[in-house]
Amino acid sequence: MPKNIYIVTLGCAKNRVDTEVMLGILTKKGYEIVLNPEEADIIIVNSCAFISDAREESIETVMELSAIKKKEKEKSLVLAGCLSQRYAKVLKIFFPEVDKFIGPGQVDRIAEILESDKKFFIGNPSRFLYDHTMPRILTTGYYMAYVKVAEGCFRKCTFCIIPKLRGRFRSRSIDSVYEEVKGLASTGIKEINLIAQDLTSYGRDLNDGTSLYHLLKRLVLVKGIEWIRMLYLYPEPSLFTPELLSLIANEEKIVKYIDIPVQHISSRILKMMGRNYSREEVYDLIHLLRDKVPGVVLRSTVMVGFPGETEEEYNELLDFISDIRFDWLGAFSFSNELGTKASHLKPQFTKTIKDKRKRKLMHIQKRITREKNLSLVGKTVDALIEFINEDKDFIARHKGQAPEVDGVLLINGDTQPRFNPTKVKIKKAYYYYDLIGEIVE
Repeated sequence: MPKNIYIVTLGCAKNRVDTEVMLGILTKKGYEIVLNPEEADIIIVNSCAFISDAREESIETVMELSAIKKKEKEKSLVLAGCLSQRYAKVLKIFFPEVDKFIGPGQVDRIAEILESDKKFFIGNPSRFLYDHTMPRILTTGYYMAYVKVAEGCFRKCTFCIIPKLRGRFRSRSIDSVYEEVKGLASTGIKEINLIAQDLTSYGRDLNDGTSLYHLLKRLVLVKGIEWIRMLYLYPEPSLFTPELLSLIANEEKIVKYIDIPVQHISSRILKMMGRNYSREEVYDLIHLLRDKVPGVVLRSTVMVGFPGETEEEYNELLDFISDIRFDWLGAFSFSNELGTKASHLKPQFTKTIKDKRKRKLMHIQKRITREKNLSLVGKTVDALIEFINEDKDFIARHKGQAPEVDGVLLINGDTQPRFNPTKVKIKKAYYYYDLIGEIVE
C-alpha cells in the first residue's frame, strides 16, 4: 500500500528545488503527495538555518508538526535541510518525536533513508549535486521554475554559515542545465529563474572555460522559454564582463533584472564582512549596469547591525539607498552565527537597535519602490500570469518582478488572456509593492 507524504519547505528557492527533487524521487517510488499533514504517513520539514529568524521558523514548524506526531505515533516525522545539518545531535534531545535527521547532501537518498532504521543521515554536504536526470515535481505552478545551476559556496563572508551547511562551490555542466531547461519548456514552463549561492561564479570551479555567459548563450536557444532571470549575482565587478553585459542587454529572452546583494556600502564594514569589493567599486558597478543594460531593474540585499557598525556608517548606508534608488531591496539584521568569524566581533548590537535600523532603512526603500511603481502607471508591460485568486483576479508579474521576493501585478479577470505572457496596461500602484492592471487586447 503506497504511503502518503507531506513536505513543508522553508527558506530559499535553493531549498525549494531540493524539496522538488525529493518529491520527484518519492513519487517515482510510489509515494503519494498529500497537502494536509493530518493525512500523511510521513511528514518532512525541509528546514533553513541561515539566520536566527530562519531557525526560529524551522523550529516552530517542527513543534507544530510534532504535535501531530504525538497524537498519531505511527506517523514518521523527518527533519531535512540546513537546520538538520547544523543541529541534529542537539535537536534529537529537544524533539524526540523526530524520527530521522537528513542533511542537504543526502537529498538523492531520500527513498532509501525513509526505509532505513537509522536516525541520522548528515555527512558531507558536498556529496550531492542534482542534475537533469533526476525527477522533479514542481511546486511553483505551471509557468515558472527555478533551476539551480550550482550548489555551495567558496566565499569567506565572515557572517555566513552557508559554506559549512551546503559545502564547497560546485557547478553543474552547461549540458545538464540545458537539458533540464529543455525538459521544463516541453511541459509549458515559460520563465526560468537561475539560482545559486553565487551565480556570477558559475563554472569557475570546472576549470574548462565554463561561465555564466556561455550558459546564457546556450539557454536562449531553448524553444518555449520566454524569460530567463538571474538571481543572487555576487557583485564582484570583474565578473560582469563586457560580453556578459552585452548579452543581457541585447538578448530578448534574458530579463533585464539584476540581483546583486551588496550587503553594505561602508568600505570598512565590507572588509570586515569579507566582501572583496569597496564602496567605490559598488558605485562603479551599479553605474556600469545602468549604462550597459538600459532600463535594468536592480534588486539588492543589505545588512544592518553588523558588529561595530557606527552611526556614521549606518547613515552612509541610508544615504546610499536614497542615492542609488534600487527598484527592490531586502534587508536583514546581523545574526550572530556560531562558527563564523563575525560571531566574535565586538560590539554586538541588541535586537532593539537592529530592528530600529532595519525599519528606518525599509521605510526609505518603501517610498522609493512606490515611486518606481507610480512611474509605470499608464504603461504597457509584458506580464506572466501565475494563478487566479479567490476573487477571480489574475495574479501576475511583469519582467521587473521576481517571484516570491518582489511585488505582484493584479489583473481584473473579466478579460481572458490569449497568450501567456500577455500585454497588460498598468492602471494603479497598489500600496507600496503591488500593481493593478488590465489585459490589453
